[in-house]
Amino acid sequence: MGLNKGFASEPSEESTKTLLALSRKVDKLEKDYRMKLTLLEGKYRQMEDAITYLIERVEMLEETVMSLKAYSAIRPAKNE
Repeated sequence: MGLNKGFASEPSEESTKTLLALSRKVDKLEKDYRMKLTLLEGKYRQMEDAITYLIERVEMLEETVMSLKAYSAIRPAKNE
C-alpha cells in the first residue's frame, strides 16, 4: 500500500464502507456480549440463592439431629 491507498490519505468510499461494516460488527459483538453477561449474572444470582437455601436447610437438619441426639440421651435416663 502506498500513501495514496493507505489510511494516511483521505478515506476512499471503499475504506469508509469497510470501517462502517467493522463498526457494525463491533457494535453487534458488544450487544451480544452484554446480553450474555446479563444472562450469566442472572444465572449466578440464581445459583447463589440456591446455595444459600441449601446451606440454611443443612443447618436446620443439623439442629434437628442435635435435638434428636439430646432427646435420645435424656429419654433412656427417664425410663430407668
